[in-house]
Amino acid sequence: MNIHPLIVHFPIALLVMYALFELLPLERWYPRAAWADIKAILVCFGGVGLLAALLTGQVAESLPLGRSAASILHLHKFFAESSTAIFGIIALGYLMRWAASKHGFTFGTSFSKFMQRRWVAVLFAFVGLIVLSLTGTFGAMIVYGPDGDFVTQIVAIIFKPLL
Repeated sequence: MNIHPLIVHFPIALLVMYALFELLPLERWYPRAAWADIKAILVCFGGVGLLAALLTGQVAESLPLGRSAASILHLHKFFAESSTAIFGIIALGYLMRWAASKHGFTFGTSFSKFMQRRWVAVLFAFVGLIVLSLTGTFGAMIVYGPDGDFVTQIVAIIFKPLL
């Protein structure tokens, strides 16, 4: 039984929310909210969910696929691993900030402070959102084919040399 489609959507929702919260100037609009904590929870739980999605994806990878879907699978897997790495780095920055503030750990504070800089956080969130979107698009192409909708058609044209 393939549970990958059941697992994958939860972390996608959390990480898209995280990226939007990072990209939008919510601190300016709602200054009393604990945005750093909210974003930390979203990206940490989303990152754990991506690990579960990767594991179930590895199981689903053994299922039989058509020849065209097999070539798309390699791109889907590459972008899935890249998404996990990007959001994992962001989550690590938040976890190190939490460890320093709650438990006095000083290991990784410079990394944490670097990751909390506005331009770094926005850059990682933006790139992560694009890579996560491509992961989902290639997943849709595996299930529904490259002609599933206009987004998959555009991505299929852009990535045609790699398919």
